[in-house]
Amino acid sequence: MLTKIAAKLQDDGLLETLAFLRKKLVRVEKHQVYIASCADAEEPDWLPGEQVCYSSYKALWDRIVSEQLAALPVRNRDYLQAVSRGEAKGLAVLYNDKIVHCAFLMCRNKSTALLGFDKNVGLLGNAFTIDSYRGRGCQARSVAARIKMAEQAGLDRVISATSYDNLSSQRGLVHGGMKFFGNAELFVLLNTLVVRYKRPDNSIKRVELCW
Repeated sequence: MLTKIAAKLQDDGLLETLAFLRKKLVRVEKHQVYIASCADAEEPDWLPGEQVCYSSYKALWDRIVSEQLAALPVRNRDYLQAVSRGEAKGLAVLYNDKIVHCAFLMCRNKSTALLGFDKNVGLLGNAFTIDSYRGRGCQARSVAARIKMAEQAGLDRVISATSYDNLSSQRGLVHGGMKFFGNAELFVLLNTLVVRYKRPDNSIKRVELCW
């Protein structure tokens, strides 16, 4: 943890590091939750000219990470580190040899547990499409591809959580094969004790310790 804090100080500065630590102490989260079964997952039909790179293609992925992913205007560092630790799988879409979209599948993730799901549920997160490539359905194809990745990783289901007002993300999730599951509002203390004062399903516990 101290190593992670030191890295954030160096990369993000004092104010953002303090904000990060505050969220680890206490925070409120509000999400719309979407879900999909991995049983019928299918690889999407990519558009002509789209080249898809998965993190399992290590040589190509490492080149893309070093040359392009780190330069995108979106925070990828934590996700890239999770890929290197085997806790996540990455996907990048290239067009004319440039990354136009990147996204991740988190496996056995703490955020999934905080939302009330078990370890066999994956989490789709941190999808980003560059401005000039939006409106072509890339997000929906990415969602479908990551559901297939989750199936290949032996996961039963995947979820994704968005803010209430992120309509474009919600449309992409639905078009990619996910269904709305419900709203979740959480109070999280010390990143461990979670009180779900609004739950998408009564089978999810109201109060839980998540390690």
